[in-house]
Amino acid sequence: MTELVIEGERYEPLAPGSGWPEDGVFDYVVLGSGLTNSLLCGLLATKKKVSVLHVDSERYYGGNSASLNLDALFRKMLKRDPTEEERKIFGNSSDYNIDLVPKAMLSCGKLSKILAHAKALRYLDFKRIGETYIYKGSRKKIFPVPATVAAAIKSDMMGFFQKRRFQQFLSFVEKCDTEDPKCLSGLKYDVRKLTMSELYKVYGLGKTECDLAGHILGLQRDDSYLEEPAIRTY
Repeated sequence: MTELVIEGERYEPLAPGSGWPEDGVFDYVVLGSGLTNSLLCGLLATKKKVSVLHVDSERYYGGNSASLNLDALFRKMLKRDPTEEERKIFGNSSDYNIDLVPKAMLSCGKLSKILAHAKALRYLDFKRIGETYIYKGSRKKIFPVPATVAAAIKSDMMGFFQKRRFQQFLSFVEKCDTEDPKCLSGLKYDVRKLTMSELYKVYGLGKTECDLAGHILGLQRDDSYLEEPAIRTY
């Protein structure tokens, strides 16, 4: 099978002859190549004796999470190819790799494990985020986010007493192993019962430190986590 016909439209596969059933019949058909669609397709494909057809109406994979070269970006945004003059200005299309949306995930999170199980790591490249930054409006300056005790001591985005309190808070966090019941029982404060708001108050953290811990380090989208048991934020 060298092409696919859907409602009269002919599509040439990117990898013809690779896993195509002889009778042209697939067990599953996945429409769209966004993140969710691709994960589903990858997980189905890991099953033995199961054939999966992955279809997308675009000329590139990725859906709304795609990374586009210059030609693909022009077609998506302007509905045309770059002109010769524009090619001279911008250079080679393949020199560009533009993300439609930012892509970041926790290295030890569930999504990373799903990608590994689906064997997607064979054609994906990952890069560790070296550092995270925050803009502090009151000082009109960008600061690196302190994620360790040593970094908290060196940071100049907080005053002396703020540093001290945040350092003590981070030291407590580093000792907390949420998967070890013995460790949790031996902590000074029970994160299974104490809410994050109460834990912040224990260490006397101000709004700046709370925002750092909750939204930047803890990746919380809103303040609802403050009234939940602290262990959930860990």
